Amino acid sequence: MIDNKGFTLIEVLTATIVLSVGILTAATMQITAIKANREASYRSRATHVAFSFLEELKRLPFDHANLAPNTDPPPSPLPADYNVLNNGAAEALAGQALPATVDHTFAPADFPVFAADYQLNGSNLIDNAGRRFLIFWNIDDSTPLVGSGGASAYYTIRLFVFWDGSAGKRHLEFTTLKYNNKKV
Repeated sequence: MIDNKGFTLIEVLTATIVLSVGILTAATMQITAIKANREASYRSRATHVAFSFLEELKRLPFDHANLAPNTDPPPSPLPADYNVLNNGAAEALAGQALPATVDHTFAPADFPVFAADYQLNGSNLIDNAGRRFLIFWNIDDSTPLVGSGGASAYYTIRLFVFWDGSAGKRHLEFTTLKYNNKKV
């Protein structure tokens, strides 16, 4: 009997199938990693925009128009999103351009410092990668300063940044405080 060395056709086909499954799995993993990196890039840039914007808001004098709380009475009938911006549940607004309960929206004329770093399109900032950011914020002044005749001790600023990510509409929201520096 002759000792034939080599592989049978079945062995070669089995090895090819195992190799193909491994390569497809690695390719799928790479595609998922690329998408996750893109989303992380979007979120990172949105975070940068938000923190830059919060710093600009905190730089403003306490009585600046962009820090004025909304004193309008609630609309009648109440829109579905009326309390959403005040209780932190902005996820429900992801499909909307602007909720009904916004106190302030970004206006390029009020914040010229952003013109150097971003393209401006109406109330949107556009970064160098073409990502468009919609910025709006609400002011809450529910804490009066003791002995001030009702003036607020601080404002709670809730900032919202919306953008179109690779997986649809995304948003971030940040809350910070702006203290009243006036002596009573």
